Amino acid sequence: KEVGTGTGLGLSITYSILKEYGGDISVDSRPGKGATFVIELPFADEQPPEEPLL
Repeated sequence: KEVGTGTGLGLSITYSILKEYGGDISVDSRPGKGATFVIELPFADEQPPEEPLL
């Protein structure tokens, strides 16, 4: 996408979902070099089922 053509909802939605699950997101942006996003989520307390649910 060209600069300024996005809706700006991607990071907002990502942030909301992460916060709902006790996580966080941070960014290190360097003009002309790009950006690094770090997503953190807590470990799950429950183990996944041994058998697939579907």
